[in-house]
Amino acid sequence: MWTPLAALAALSAAPLIAGITSPESAEPGFPLVSKVAIEASSSSRLDQLLAGGLDLTAFDAQGRIEGLLRPADIAWARELGFELEVVVEDVYADFYRRHGAIAGNNLSGYSDYQQNVDELVALEAAHPTIAQSDVIGVSLEGRGIYALKISDNVATNEPEPEVLLMAIHHAREPVSNETVLELSRRLLGGYGSDPEMTFLVNHREIWIIPIVNPDGYVYVDDSDPMWRKNRRGGYGVDINRNYGFQWGYDNWGSSPSTWDETYRGAFAWSEPETQTIHNFVTGHDIKYALSFHTYGDLYLYPWGYYYGTTPDNTHFRDIAQTMAADNNYTYGPTSSTLYLVNGECTDWLYGEQSTKEKIFGYTVEIGDWFWPSPGEIPGLVEENMAPTFYFIEQAGGLHDGDVPLELLDTPTTIDRGARVEWDAHVRNVAGEDLSADSWVLVTSTSLPSEGVIKVLAESRLIPSGYDGTVRVGGLMPLSAPTGSYTFAQRIGDRATGEIYGEDAFVAEVR
Repeated sequence: MWTPLAALAALSAAPLIAGITSPESAEPGFPLVSKVAIEASSSSRLDQLLAGGLDLTAFDAQGRIEGLLRPADIAWARELGFELEVVVEDVYADFYRRHGAIAGNNLSGYSDYQQNVDELVALEAAHPTIAQSDVIGVSLEGRGIYALKISDNVATNEPEPEVLLMAIHHAREPVSNETVLELSRRLLGGYGSDPEMTFLVNHREIWIIPIVNPDGYVYVDDSDPMWRKNRRGGYGVDINRNYGFQWGYDNWGSSPSTWDETYRGAFAWSEPETQTIHNFVTGHDIKYALSFHTYGDLYLYPWGYYYGTTPDNTHFRDIAQTMAADNNYTYGPTSSTLYLVNGECTDWLYGEQSTKEKIFGYTVEIGDWFWPSPGEIPGLVEENMAPTFYFIEQAGGLHDGDVPLELLDTPTTIDRGARVEWDAHVRNVAGEDLSADSWVLVTSTSLPSEGVIKVLAESRLIPSGYDGTVRVGGLMPLSAPTGSYTFAQRIGDRATGEIYGEDAFVAEVR
């Protein structure tokens, strides 16, 4: 374990960036900064790099930690015996080559701050009964921090599970913003036509905060595409190290030095951006939350502040494992899967349980670079759609699995106009009597939202210990398009959206 004394020694040995003349980038006005992959063979060696205040970003496919380093940083790391490879010699020149802009309109191809505001207003106007946008706080430089609420009866605070999706804690991570905007479009655009989107909007209150750090995001667009923090004092505070839970726990999970990329601020909650999130969360009953970032292809969950796991580690892992089955992301506690962090958002969401209930919060790290080529963006966004919709559904509660459902004797082919049937085997392992609905969703863009199967069992009492099989069936319309269909059956409380059990099969309609 990296000791505090050794950490302080490493910190004192780290290069001091502010005020020291550094070689310049090929792009005038910018320092020479390289993307570097460093061999860190143990957690203590990684902690040594963290204590040095380096701008570490993600692990590469070879298990090396990547970072954005100036020549003095590279020399310092080599003096300490680290083996490293310079992957991109000049990240500013590389940015210009990829995007054709720098120090002005850097977010071309992405949604900038004003475009975000305009889109939220437009989404509300297009879907006034299920979308509502509002300013929930103001940044250091006076910009509005916006939230979009998506739910049926959107103007009413209903007793439905609340889910929070956030992006742009760190300014240089625009793919995270594109992801939450697309999630908003899918939820709203699919309402009434897509069974899954209709279900989620009807049974959840979904809150989306596309830009937590608007000042930093504007600065990225106008001036410096590699800027990470907010804009306090010109040096900035790392918003994602400013949350109050275990703030300043040590000096390598966050930094006390203003010019370090992980500078945590003068005190916990010092920044209006984190105060906004604090006030918003404690004013709602959020159950689940995702904080989108780039990069690394990761699902991260507490703890970040030390090498340990929460009492709910199995649940955290199971949800992440299911999401990762769709996009092959790596998952695990932040501290052991990526590196130590403190004062971080998801640790606070879960760990602080005096002013609010615990919240199952995850960090999502998308892709393999802050600024992917434009052609890569749609794929990176798409790989987070299905896992996030699953995540929103799971916020219905921890009853998932109380009534295991297994579909048996399922067909592989179905003729149009013919009856389709299967067996639904149900067991109640919850230890209590449950009143539950059973319903079927059929995935096909050409079918009406209710699908093709008539629900045969609604509001059925499933007593404790029940173990039985019910035959389910309905008519496949003669007009149904041919092709592959997914039949997903669920048992749960359809009024609240709570899911007790589910199973699915695929059949070809001919």
